[in-house]
Amino acid sequence: MKKRCSLGFTFVELFLVLILIAVIILLSLPRFRPTFQSLELLNLSKKLSSLMRYAQSRAIAEGKPLYLFYRKEKNTFMLTEDPPEEKERKVLEQRFLLSLPENVKVETKDFIFYPEGRIDIVKTKEEDKAEIVLSNEITRFKITAQGAMGKIEIEEIYD
Repeated sequence: MKKRCSLGFTFVELFLVLILIAVIILLSLPRFRPTFQSLELLNLSKKLSSLMRYAQSRAIAEGKPLYLFYRKEKNTFMLTEDPPEEKERKVLEQRFLLSLPENVKVETKDFIFYPEGRIDIVKTKEEDKAEIVLSNEITRFKITAQGAMGKIEIEEIYD
């Protein structure tokens, strides 16, 4: 009688290995959730700083001020040519409307971008700074506009 040689795995062995891998993945997912939320907030901070850099460049190119407003009721940032005195402001284009996820909290003032490149806050007090703080349950990022040329930086805040 010939011996039968097994060269592979049985279906049951493969199925058990797949179940084991699935259990390991399911148990490790909650540990990655904070990482995903931090990356999402960082990505949002980068989008907002890009919008600010664009507003600065466009104000210089067109020779007129632009405004970045935060609309709390809609949780969005909006780039417009309309000054703060206007009751109804219109967004320049739909692509200049940045909606934020519901879990993101914002601390900011309205920004003005001057034709000479300077960035300031609309209706400032002496102690106010030209900055935006975005936060969620996990982390906080601060976007700061500083200097005569309005250098824009992002930094993570550790409490």
